[in-house]
Amino acid sequence: MESKVQIYQVFIRTTPEKLWQALTDGEVTKKYFFGETIHSDWKRGSEWHSTGPNGSRDVEGTVLEADPPRRLVVTWHILYDAELSKEQSRVTYLIEKRGKCAN
Repeated sequence: MESKVQIYQVFIRTTPEKLWQALTDGEVTKKYFFGETIHSDWKRGSEWHSTGPNGSRDVEGTVLEADPPRRLVVTWHILYDAELSKEQSRVTYLIEKRGKCAN
């Protein structure tokens, strides 16, 4: 099976610490992640999963790397769609401070 790589670069006006919290704190993720609450202790080798507003377990994976607030690498396995549930992805978040953004 051929592996595909997709790279997205997003600029967000915040601090690395607040962005880390938005990715890993379930009370914050539901504001930005379609109502999904993220659950994990974010230690290497730990499992993580998200639950939707109705309590369903929608996505799960394993923490491969965690270096707060700079780098988070996880596996990503979708549970809410039968066709997509056959695949597993690897997601890497690289958080870098880039200076100020214009309004």
